[in-house]
This record gives sequence, C-alpha cells and structure tokens, in this order.
Amino acid sequence: MKLPKMNIRKRLIVFGMIWLTICSVALASLLVWHTQTALLIGAAEKSETIAHKLVNASKANIFSGDTEEIKKEIDKIVLGDIIGASLKFDGLLFGNNISKEKAKDLTTSIGANSSLILVNGMRVIKTEIMVSQPGQQTISVSIFLNAENIYEQAKSILWLGYLFLIPMLISFLIIAWILSGKIVSPLQRLSAHIIGKKQLKQDQALLGHEKKDEIDLIFEYCIELEDKLNKKAVAFETVDEKHKAQLRETTESFEGKNIQLANTLESHKKLLLLLSHEVRTPMTALSLHITNLFDSLDLDLTDKQANRVERIKSLAQRIFRLMESVLKFSLQEATHSEVPRVSVDLSNVSKQVIFSLNHLIRGMDVECLIDASVHNKYVFINPDHLEQILLNLVHNSIKQSPPGSKIILSANETDGFIQFSVEDSGLGIDASIKDKIFKGPLKTTYQESNGVGLYICRYLVELHNGSIWFEDNPKQGTTFIFSLPKSDPVNIFSG
Repeated sequence: MKLPKMNIRKRLIVFGMIWLTICSVALASLLVWHTQTALLIGAAEKSETIAHKLVNASKANIFSGDTEEIKKEIDKIVLGDIIGASLKFDGLLFGNNISKEKAKDLTTSIGANSSLILVNGMRVIKTEIMVSQPGQQTISVSIFLNAENIYEQAKSILWLGYLFLIPMLISFLIIAWILSGKIVSPLQRLSAHIIGKKQLKQDQALLGHEKKDEIDLIFEYCIELEDKLNKKAVAFETVDEKHKAQLRETTESFEGKNIQLANTLESHKKLLLLLSHEVRTPMTALSLHITNLFDSLDLDLTDKQANRVERIKSLAQRIFRLMESVLKFSLQEATHSEVPRVSVDLSNVSKQVIFSLNHLIRGMDVECLIDASVHNKYVFINPDHLEQILLNLVHNSIKQSPPGSKIILSANETDGFIQFSVEDSGLGIDASIKDKIFKGPLKTTYQESNGVGLYICRYLVELHNGSIWFEDNPKQGTTFIFSLPKSDPVNIFSG
C-alpha cells in the first residue's frame, strides 16, 4: 500500500524525530559503554589489590609450611563477587582454581593482569599476579570476580537513559510542531495565494490523484512564471526590433533633413554675401552723396531748415550703420567663421566711439566721460567687434539720457576678466522687457531705435567668451556691464 505524501511540515517533524532519536540512542550507548568499561577496570583493580593482600598474608605460612592457615586466608577473601581464588607455590596449589575446561576466554583484556572469561555462561574477571622472592620460587595468585553485576548496572543505566529519552522526544515533538508552524507558514501562505489565484483549479484537477504539498505548488508556479517571463522576453525582443527599425527610419529622415538644412544654410550664406555687397555699396554712395550735396550748396538756411538737413544726414548714417551691423552679424552666424582676436586697449576704443558719436552728444546736450580706471586695461577681442559693442551701448545711453546729464565709462579687473561699464542717468529699462532685451530684436517706441543693438552686443560678447548684463542705478538710469578676457598689452592673433 502506497503511503500518502506528507506535507512539508510533517516531513520536517518526522526528519527531526528520526535524527534526534538516532543521535540520542548513539549518545546513550556511548555513555553506557564508557561507564561499563570504567566499572570493569575498577573491578580489575580491586581484584589485584585482593591478590596482593593474599600474597602478603600468606608469605609467613608458605615459608613455615602451614597449609591450613593458607587455606583459611583464601577462604576469607572468597566472599560476595569473589567466586574463586587460588595460590600456587613450589608445585603446590591452594584454593579452588577454575580449570581451563570450564573457562572460555573472551579475548577482552582489562588492565595489565586481568582478562574477561566466560564460566558456565557467566562473565568473570580473572586477575593473575606473580610475585618473585629473591632466592625463592615464584608465588602465583589468581582471583576470579563475578562481572555480571557490572553488566546489570550498565543495562540499568541504559534503560534509564531510554526512559529519559522518551519525555525528551515528546517535548521535542511539541516544540518542533510549534516552530515548524512558524517556519513553514510563509510557504503555506504563498501556496494558498497561488491556489487562490488559480481559483482552486489544482484541487479540481487533483481529484482522485496524489495531493501536492506547498513545495510542489510553488515549484509549479515558478515553472509557469518562467514560461510567462520567456514569452514576455520574446515579446520585448519583437518590440525592441520594431523600435530599432523605427529609429533607423527616423535617423535616415533626420539625415535627409540635415542635408536639406545644410543646403539651405549654404544658399543663405551666398545670399548674405550678395546682400552684403549689393546693399553696402549703394548705401555708402547714398551717404556720401547726401553729405557732399549739402556741403556744396551755399545756401542761407534757417535754423529749422538746417536742423532738417542734419536730421537727413543723421538718418542716412544711422541706416548705413544698421545695415552694416545686421549684415555682419548675419554673415558670421551663417558661416560660423572664426574672427581674428588681438590685445585691444579699451581707452583708445572708447575715445574713438565718443568721437564718432560727437555730433549726437552735442545734439542731445549730454557729456560722455572716460573714467581713469579705463586706462591701461586690455582685452582679447576683435577690435571691430569691441567698437560695435561700445558704439551700441553708448549710443543707447545718449538717446535715453536727459539734457545736461553725464554718461560715465569705467572698467575694473576681476578673476582674469575686465568688466566694462556704461552708466547713464536716463529713464531706465521698462520692467516688461527686462528679461527680453538680450534675447532678440525688440520693438521700441524711440523714433531712432532699431531694437537689435543689444541683441548684437550679447552675441559679440559671448562670441569672445564673455558675458553682458545690466543693473538699475539706485537713483536713476541704468548701467550696462560686459566682461571680456583680460589680455597683456601686446598683439596676439588667434586663428
């Protein structure tokens, strides 16, 4: 008959009980064996002591030839466990010696002078000593001690051990049942969860079949989970291949668009070069013709007419500067060309800018001052770019400053950079455009402003690894500040 399969908890209990029983029986047997050996050795030592006492007590009688006293000494020791004793001297034998026919040697040695023999089914310790006297014959003494009591004591101890083992095993069974419940409860909960997820399909499928334990259920669930993961992995690989194909298509599309963009930029570059030539030439001629026309006319103009003439000349020059700045800026962005850089004296460029704007300074009735801190300050930049930056900043400050005010140009050195400041006492920057003035062209209400100057300034400053910002003055006006890498006062050209 096939035994039903036990669950994991019962298997743990049975294994533990068998293991503990084997270990306990082996330990008890070992202890009993050691106890029995110790008792046998003690009995052998007792026999040797009795034999020596018999020799000592019989020496005088042996030499005097008093055999009766020798027999009395032997009879005195044959008591209790001592079942026999004999003394042999000069061919004479006294006492009841056990013949070799009755004794069977058990080949068990106990000490130096004792051995275990079997006499009529009884285990006996035979102790034999020989005492030699100078000039006399040897005295041989044999003592026979019953060892059955020793084996009975060992057997009693063994049974006591077994009796102690029974309650110990019962206690272990109780403790193991409680602890096994704690140990296997997670497995039981997991298996119950698996059964619940499968809506008890296992119970329905296992009707009439062997019941499965928690480990079997978890193992089957792991197999199913592995199958699901394999299917997911295959699906993932399919999706991954699909995404890779889409990525390749997108990459090819971007490459095509990049080629189109490169062609467009190249066309843009050619167009800007053409515009740079076609616009600069007539604008230069127009500005010169206007100046020469009014200089050649010897007319007595009224103040109003003279003012209009100056406005026409100023407007033509402003348009020329605007077109020149826009074309330079656009051309550099389109071509990504490197610009030559040298060590530039800020003081000289500042003087040139103020000189070029002198007519506007007089017309606006403002004063432009170069602070002493500007002298002996050098920056590493393209000279035309620096002049363009200062020209835009100072031009804006002049336009925004009230008559009679001052515009101060100053500089200071910090962390390997030169910070150049243009401070005015104008109306300041409107709050609505403070975060936009450097980001692109702005619409402005000022009649002579084109709205691209500050955007160009930011581009040129950053082109030379610098930065630009502005600060509101405590009382009135604005200070524009830009920083550029410091340079030594020598010409250093860079690519």
